[in-house]
Amino acid sequence: GKEYKIFGPHDNDGIKMIRGIVEILFVTADKRGYPITERRIVDDMGQKLCLVSEDERYDFIEARYGMSNVVYIGDGYY
Repeated sequence: GKEYKIFGPHDNDGIKMIRGIVEILFVTADKRGYPITERRIVDDMGQKLCLVSEDERYDFIEARYGMSNVVYIGDGYY
């Protein structure tokens, strides 16, 4: 799956348009696929990435930002 995932050019373009207005942080729980995700998010796109388990995700976001200050976009079922 992750080896064949294709990121379109619009993924990074859209983020570039808003990154000066809002803080953007990518979060993944995928330990096995982390090196691939890190290359794309950190190396290619120049964004921040954190490895946080799905069980700890709510508490991580709440402690870091407060839930009333967050827009969360997930690529799974939440």
